[in-house]
Amino acid sequence: MKLKISFIIILVLILILYFIPAKKTDFFKTYPKKDKVSDNLKELYKDTIKTITVNKVEWKYYTTGK
Repeated sequence: MKLKISFIIILVLILILYFIPAKKTDFFKTYPKKDKVSDNLKELYKDTIKTITVNKVEWKYYTTGK
């Protein structure tokens, strides 16, 4: 009986933690170094975001390449 109650309590705690929204952070504030990684990401963000709707779900994506 104690095992079932413990399992239910743990499951409820996991579900509660799952539904707490996470804060959105800016990559460039978290990673302030000026290097190739951040330069490449900034270059990617300069491109426009394309959208497509599939089965009533809107997807946003970047296109790269030629």
